[in-house]
Amino acid sequence: MVEYEYIDIVDENDNVISKDTPGNVRKRNLIHNVRVVNIFLFNPKGKLLLPRRSKNRRMFPGCYDFSVGEHVKSGEDYYDAAIRGLKEELGITNLKPVELGKLTPKDGVNCFMKIYKIIYDGEIVNYDKDGIAEMSFYDLETINKMIKKDRTKFKEDFPKVLEWYLKN
Repeated sequence: MVEYEYIDIVDENDNVISKDTPGNVRKRNLIHNVRVVNIFLFNPKGKLLLPRRSKNRRMFPGCYDFSVGEHVKSGEDYYDAAIRGLKEELGITNLKPVELGKLTPKDGVNCFMKIYKIIYDGEIVNYDKDGIAEMSFYDLETINKMIKKDRTKFKEDFPKVLEWYLKN
């Protein structure tokens, strides 16, 4: 039997109204009605980890992405999704992400999202090598120049959320 991963579908106030698989959410054009977490992982020198998505990714192949980005699974809360995402995507455990805020489609992003920050000084070796083609640390000024040069090389919400982060 195939086991499906479900994500919650929420209303305009982030209240759960149903659930479905990520594929069906895309088919039903409900991407604005789901929850995600995005994490900015900085090193102690203030440089941001910027992974590039693998070319095999269905959405935004080859684009730069958040240090960690994760759908919130059905029944899961934002914080638990952040902890899970750190482990699944970067192989990092035993860290406590700090919540920076929440954005919604009313703020101009694609879905309901909580933004977290982590400062990490360890090595990242057990990352998702299938989903991440490469990753490096960049200073924020360099990332802003990269965005200005070609915004299409970034996952769609990344520039908006980075701008929000820099203002706050």
